[in-house]
Amino acid sequence: MPSTELTGFHVLVTRPKAQAQPLATALQACGASAHLFPLIDIQPDIDAKAKQKLAQLADIDVLIFISANAIEYAAPYLGDVPKSCKIAVIGQASNAKLAELGYNADLVPHRFDSEGLLVMPDLQQLSGQRILIVRGHGGREKLAKTLQARGAHVDYAQVYRRQAPREAWPDTLRRVHVISITSSEALVHLHHFAQQPQQDWILAKQLLVIHERVAVRATELGFKLKSLIADEPSDAGMVRTLCQWAANREPTIS
Repeated sequence: MPSTELTGFHVLVTRPKAQAQPLATALQACGASAHLFPLIDIQPDIDAKAKQKLAQLADIDVLIFISANAIEYAAPYLGDVPKSCKIAVIGQASNAKLAELGYNADLVPHRFDSEGLLVMPDLQQLSGQRILIVRGHGGREKLAKTLQARGAHVDYAQVYRRQAPREAWPDTLRRVHVISITSSEALVHLHHFAQQPQQDWILAKQLLVIHERVAVRATELGFKLKSLIADEPSDAGMVRTLCQWAANREPTIS
């Protein structure tokens, strides 16, 4: 029997278009109305140097994919991955994408972020090891800096670029009760919309965020309500947290 914890609630899913449906489906399974409006547009962007790094993996000890997008856009250029090279992914979506393309991940953290990867035993003593991080242009540097501090030689292959959405913010989204945010970058783009004429109501919406650091950033940017923080950085964690929040609330629009 379908769940009804979120019946009557309208939730905005802001993941990039290609990754939005699993969260939307999970919300709908709990009775919510899910609305899709990507706050990040993902486009492939890989140069000749990055292609060469992906094709020549013989000397790489650890190959890290930051996201499912990284796997998708790197896959056409991947050379033979030696048996001595460990493949690491962050998150179950990335693990599933990797398996879909015929590869097996050696390192999959229980916590779906860089911090979860960094606590894994295989990544503690890295003296002299060569690590290639496959990611989008830009992004956090904590993973690379920590691995370097542990003795690794770290390089990047950047294979896609994140952009702000080009669509106008639909005023019909005023009716949503909750806006889900899965990255600090998406939050910044949401804040940009909130600064536009007649859009300041966005700042009063309840945010559901995937990580505490996103919640901190939301407060800094002036969002008025305390963000809901997923009990784990995953779609399932976001839905559980939202269901708990909704348990004693009526789905009314202020």
